[in-house]
Amino acid sequence: MTNPDEPASGRQDPRPPGTTTPPPPFGGGTLFPPLPRPEPPVNNGGALPGAGPPPPPPPPAPAPPSGRTIIVPPASPPSLSDPVAAAGLAELPPLDVPPPERPALPIRIGLWGSSRSGKSTYLAALPVAAMSGRTGTFTVDGTSDVAADYLQAAVQRLVVERRFPLPTRATRPISWRFQGRMPVDGLFARILAHRREPVEFVLEVFDASGQTMQGDALDQQVMEILASSQGLIYLLDPLFDPTTDVSFNHFFGAVNRMRTQLQLTGQLQPNGRLPHHLAVCVTKFDDELLFRRLVGTGLAVQDSDRERMPRVPDRRAREYFNWICDRVLGGGAQLVRNGIDANFAPERVRYFATSAIGFRLNRTGVFDFRDFRNVEMVGADSTLRDVARPINVMEPLIFLEQSIRHDRRR
Repeated sequence: MTNPDEPASGRQDPRPPGTTTPPPPFGGGTLFPPLPRPEPPVNNGGALPGAGPPPPPPPPAPAPPSGRTIIVPPASPPSLSDPVAAAGLAELPPLDVPPPERPALPIRIGLWGSSRSGKSTYLAALPVAAMSGRTGTFTVDGTSDVAADYLQAAVQRLVVERRFPLPTRATRPISWRFQGRMPVDGLFARILAHRREPVEFVLEVFDASGQTMQGDALDQQVMEILASSQGLIYLLDPLFDPTTDVSFNHFFGAVNRMRTQLQLTGQLQPNGRLPHHLAVCVTKFDDELLFRRLVGTGLAVQDSDRERMPRVPDRRAREYFNWICDRVLGGGAQLVRNGIDANFAPERVRYFATSAIGFRLNRTGVFDFRDFRNVEMVGADSTLRDVARPINVMEPLIFLEQSIRHDRRR
């Protein structure tokens, strides 16, 4: 039988039997000679080429005794619930339950000033300043019914009735809680606003009347509060009669009593100074006669915002304090300045030009140097011509809070 795949020439087909592809051209030769197939690599046990023969295999395990079979269970894989074992790492030592976090001790700040220095008005202006947003946005809450009632009555008179608060009537410490966030200044203020550090602190104030803080009449409870406080706000009245030296008598009497108490308990600093952080506030910055006199010194500038409110720059606040002591008050005020320098560490002291009520703005809401007085007499009562716009009222508290917290972390 003739093979249908066999060529007609009678030559034998070089293709394997059963192949149906056409024969190669040119007389059955291959188009290209076949390439030699590479030899499989020799396993040298992981050794590099030329590193010599591989190490001999391990000896076989000894055979079990005749008639007995040893079954070796397969190794169980590591549990996926144990990340340390799954990663093949050594087990870490056990971790104890962490102790509860200690609550931060409240910052205790004492308010300190002679009679008519503006302590009651300063306290009444605090909630207004806290909500203004200029120094961040804070909420203020009384920590007791007494503190809440005191706050409500003072704000009612200052904000709603536009009258000054009544003289001090508090006979025990008043505690307020401040909660909020510090402002962010600079080019990236809006971007970083959500990263502002939250702040919470307690202001404990004994709003003692000026009479209880004068010379021999210094109240023992007042002195204990001032001595045990971490921060002090000292209010200096720039309008008192300099011939009375009431400012120095009040200042020296309080400092002397504080030094005596702290020396007995060993709390004075090694250099003999008091351990307190001190904010010195020269009050009544809004007084018309005082401000017009200040303008000639170049110490006052105006804000760049729409209201154009006057201020004393922070870097020149000590200079403003010196001007008040030397050119306005003299006498006892100069001794007050010397007493501050001698009894408080300079890095813990800062000065502020403060006004609890601020300046009157014109009908367009802008400061007008022709008419900025914010106080007028109605009968025998002093009232506000405009709403209260506190200046450097929250700032002393924020300085004390930050300075004291920084020292606690050291």
